[in-house]
Amino acid sequence: MRERSTFAELSPSTITDGTIFVALKCYFDGSGTTDQTLTLAAIAGDEQVWKALEADWLVLLGRVGATYMHMREAMARVDGFERISTDERDWLVNALLTVVDQYQKDSGRLTLYTCAVDLVAHAEYAAKIPTLPSPARMCVRSLFPKIYDWYAKFPEPILDVIEMYFDRNEKFMEHLDADWRDKEFCRQHPAWDLVRTIAPVKMKETPGVQVADLFAWARNRVEMNTGDKWYAIARLILHAAPDHHFSFDRQKISTYPPYAIM
Repeated sequence: MRERSTFAELSPSTITDGTIFVALKCYFDGSGTTDQTLTLAAIAGDEQVWKALEADWLVLLGRVGATYMHMREAMARVDGFERISTDERDWLVNALLTVVDQYQKDSGRLTLYTCAVDLVAHAEYAAKIPTLPSPARMCVRSLFPKIYDWYAKFPEPILDVIEMYFDRNEKFMEHLDADWRDKEFCRQHPAWDLVRTIAPVKMKETPGVQVADLFAWARNRVEMNTGDKWYAIARLILHAAPDHHFSFDRQKISTYPPYAIM
């Protein structure tokens, strides 16, 4: 079994102990500022893809004078985006979206998944189904197996370790971390032996989390579908995402279990 590591703050590009691993790096970010929908996005790719994508991402940010991307701030033009014009913001969103789409298509080694839970339905059925997992757990435990299965189908995966990174204070990370530390769970699911790291990172310093935020933000607005003023932009963003979305809507929640391993 791999040596496991978690750190309070970890730079996802660091290679430690003089050992070079071929790593599948996964970045997660959630969105859900209302009591209607909780959304999680995960983007995964191998080390070489991330090295190139991160470099391009930072170049595009620099062209408008930004040092990071955070959709909530960018769309409202507050905090780190208050000096960026509407035209510059719109150009940046489109440029970042284009570069992610390009790497997905050209490399074949980058993939994106999203998951959403209907919180209204979940609250209703939680009282009727005692074993119903929390919304955060439903999201994160649905996406990790999909990411692993995607990579495992490659003709030559050449994968040593899996690393998973979350924005600080995300409620999703604790669920994967608990599974990872459960010896019986890992015995039943051998893929977890490949996991080396589950750790929080600083969003403003981690392009991978910023990419996940872009799609989590968009998916959350599309799922709410309540006349949000950013709905059209959110739909445009999701056009760049493959059809890798999993929705726990009312019908799905009402039939739990056995449709997912939680």
